[in-house]
Amino acid sequence: MPFTVFTDTSANLLNRQIRDYDLRIIPFSYFIDGQERTCLDTDAFNGDAYYSMLKGSVKVTTTQIIPETYAEYFKPVLESGSDIIFVSMSSGISGSCQSALVAANDLSEQYPDRRIEIIDTLGASLGEGLVALHAARLRDAGIPTSEAAECSAPCPSACSMFLRSTTSCICAGAGAFPTCPLSLGPF
Repeated sequence: MPFTVFTDTSANLLNRQIRDYDLRIIPFSYFIDGQERTCLDTDAFNGDAYYSMLKGSVKVTTTQIIPETYAEYFKPVLESGSDIIFVSMSSGISGSCQSALVAANDLSEQYPDRRIEIIDTLGASLGEGLVALHAARLRDAGIPTSEAAECSAPCPSACSMFLRSTTSCICAGAGAFPTCPLSLGPF
């Protein structure tokens, strides 16, 4: 059974990788001084400017993707007859993985013949992106949905991802953590 691989913008994949691996991306939104922004063009995202704002006096906050947004992205794919593997940012740092599970449970009732697999990467950033790329490679090799999801799910005892920040206020100010030591991990 064919499946479609989804991930979110925290996977930090290049547009070329998204296109070459035929991935679907669900965007996170963030607010800069109360103005909502969404970035789907990851190549154009200016990380240096974003982190400079976090260090400065500009108020930057992040959001959680809600179940309804996941359902909006998943529904057309399910209607086309494709299963889904969604590769999520760690449930330890965002409630978005739980939102994806809520959407998957609701949609499973509407599409009982389709599989929706949610992978909690227990990480973020390119660590998440690498899991999505791996799932896409398995899809392209003809591996069935449930087996590909099982083979793509990270093994916490074999995989550690670390966050390093130069200041604790960056993470706390963006809403990611109430407080943040200089190094955190694994998630």
